[in-house]
Amino acid sequence: MKLTDAQVSATLKKVDKDSDGVLSFPEFLNVMEHQPKQTQSEAYLIAAFKAYDTNGDGFITRQELRETMAKTGETLSEADLSKYASLTQIPAHPNLSMIEAADTDKDGRVNIAEFLKMMS
Repeated sequence: MKLTDAQVSATLKKVDKDSDGVLSFPEFLNVMEHQPKQTQSEAYLIAAFKAYDTNGDGFITRQELRETMAKTGETLSEADLSKYASLTQIPAHPNLSMIEAADTDKDGRVNIAEFLKMMS
């Protein structure tokens, strides 16, 4: 399914809670949590993963999460990142950050399989 620019803009306007024109990671998680699981196409999730895998090595690290958030105007120190992580907690794992909850092999980073499992 190919969307027009107008459709993308209209969709972004609906989910961009702070109206900054950027879909932040917390906004993305909010959208995904409220979507029926069957509508979360793997291609869409892979595209979202790639947006946060800034160096293209197949992993999302805390640093890449920080860098991606900086691109959306949110500059995060290490302390801020830990605080931010609490805002992106996964409902099934309320005491863990997104990276900790998804990082099943405990290597400190999230690979595509871990990301897809977390989001499905």
